[in-house]
Amino acid sequence: MKPLPLSAVTLLALLGIGAAAAGVPSRHDPPSGGPSLPLRLLRQRLLGGGSQQADDVVLYQLRDHVFRDTPGGRRATELLYDHIADMAATVAADPALFRDLGGALLASWTDPLRELVAGRGGSALVTQSQVDNLLDYWNAMKDGGSAPLRLALEREQSRLGIEGWAGLSMDQWLQRVNLLSCAPSDTVLCVNGGRFRVEAEWRTPQGRTGRARAVPLTGDTGYFWFFGEANVEAVVKVLDACTGPSPRFWVFAAGLTNVEVDLTVADTATGTTRAYRNALRTPFQPIQDTAAFATCAAGGAGAAQWRAAVAASRTSRPRQTPRPVALPSPARPPVSRLTPLALAPQARATVPFGSPRSAAAHAGPCTPGPETLCLQEGRFRVTTEWQTPQGSEGHGRAVQLTPDTGYFWFFRDGNVEEVVKVLDACSLASPRFWVFAAGLTNVRVVTTVTDTLRDETRTYVNDQGQAFRPLQDTNAFPTCP
Repeated sequence: MKPLPLSAVTLLALLGIGAAAAGVPSRHDPPSGGPSLPLRLLRQRLLGGGSQQADDVVLYQLRDHVFRDTPGGRRATELLYDHIADMAATVAADPALFRDLGGALLASWTDPLRELVAGRGGSALVTQSQVDNLLDYWNAMKDGGSAPLRLALEREQSRLGIEGWAGLSMDQWLQRVNLLSCAPSDTVLCVNGGRFRVEAEWRTPQGRTGRARAVPLTGDTGYFWFFGEANVEAVVKVLDACTGPSPRFWVFAAGLTNVEVDLTVADTATGTTRAYRNALRTPFQPIQDTAAFATCAAGGAGAAQWRAAVAASRTSRPRQTPRPVALPSPARPPVSRLTPLALAPQARATVPFGSPRSAAAHAGPCTPGPETLCLQEGRFRVTTEWQTPQGSEGHGRAVQLTPDTGYFWFFRDGNVEEVVKVLDACSLASPRFWVFAAGLTNVRVVTTVTDTLRDETRTYVNDQGQAFRPLQDTNAFPTCP
């Protein structure tokens, strides 16, 4: 049996937490080939005794020859250095607690890991004591840490499913962690057969922040809401273009918001991550990244091979369902201000922007159909027409999401192309119905929105070859009520 790779959580447990207690000067590793000051201090501070050179060398071998070459190791290294100051401060605030918890943690994990590094011990079982010791230290770090540290550890704990490790062999444990496909949750989208993990965070002009709530749509696509579950804010898809002339996974995203949004897409097969930001007070700019992930060869070429590899690596023991991350109840943000885009025919003025009430009680004659969305309880009819550069054309196929929102697909039902919502802002100082739209396409699109009660229509055109421009028309229909 050859030595096996190590997981993200082990790096945090054996190196990350210790490094935080001892102090690590930079992202550059100490020289390999022997122990150095931080690890000796780790043993002194967490175990209360002197260091043993042989054990020190083993742990540095883990760091130098394993963590650099595994997705889990690279992920954990990033997590450690992103939060090392917070971790050090948390340990320093209660050194006796972390010395006791750290001693139990290292005592339960060091020998099994040393056996794995030596090529032995793969059949040994992960014990409940090992799991409990890890969770005790992890929870103490969350309880005493800053908000960003707590958020990062909650996210990692949910992703890893630590509570379900007891009873696995060490071999199975390593497979589960290092070959772990995305674990969906309230705040995590998993697309392309679970290979890609997508998360988003938002910030308002008033400084309120939060993690976006995730809703899957198709195998490739999902959306996020921020303030109310009926109010779709951003839609994301990851497409497998591994059979094309330049093999890649593509990332497309679009939004119906102007708050700050940080979007993170991670390839769980390689640990590669792409991060995208929409600036505060900016209508969400389209993301059409056709060079996002040059990782098709990892685990096989393309998503189909990845799914097969993940399925083959899973044991008969079911993975524990991740616990949802505890988040504050979403609330509507205070009204801010936005100058809307010049997309509708009438003159524009600066008008309030925020989260107007959803699903106003207006009944109308719109009849939903395969090519027709009916929004705001049937008052507004929405249709789309598309045309490719080669001259193919057609009508978008409509799918209702919420009373305010729906999407259209053009070429196949799993590929979302445009999302449209109509919001009731009739209670604001400048009473209007607003029209927001976002697209994950660059073909020509004509979107038609009709107020069937007043027989007024607005038409919006995205030009051929143009990444779909964000549509945030807050002056669309001055037809209240």
